[in-house]
Amino acid sequence: MISLLIPSLRGMGGTGEKRLPSKAAIFFSCLFVVLGVSAQSAEVPAHWFDKAPDERSVSLIRLIADPQAFDERNVVVQGFLVLRDEYENSLFIDENAYLAGLSSNSIAVDLEDSSAMIATRAQELDKRYVRIAGKFHVGPTAFSSGLLKAIYRLGPTFPEDE
Repeated sequence: MISLLIPSLRGMGGTGEKRLPSKAAIFFSCLFVVLGVSAQSAEVPAHWFDKAPDERSVSLIRLIADPQAFDERNVVVQGFLVLRDEYENSLFIDENAYLAGLSSNSIAVDLEDSSAMIATRAQELDKRYVRIAGKFHVGPTAFSSGLLKAIYRLGPTFPEDE
């Protein structure tokens, strides 16, 4: 494709004659660039790059291991979302932890303070890997190391799965 944009070297001998790319070559070069850019931008939703002022991306394992370090902070984590009922939702480190009932490998997720759009989105993403952002609180859950509340962003970990 680069050869389409660079003047041809044929016939350059000693005369200095340059051959410019044809209109069709220019058109297709621009088309490939436009299609390439739009394909790249479709991979990840743009709102995923909007950050809360104090937001921190953290692994779920680190959040479970050291919950005090992230208490009352906006965090972005990835994990396996499981919705049981309006009072008992969890984000597990992986699907196997959920299947084995390892609640110690999860945090609770409270959708009560979230928008209707987030709640609907959560229903669509039940039992799938997600990327979720909200405010983390240590306790008060009996079976996990903390609680993610005030969810403000939720989407699949792998957007192409939608």
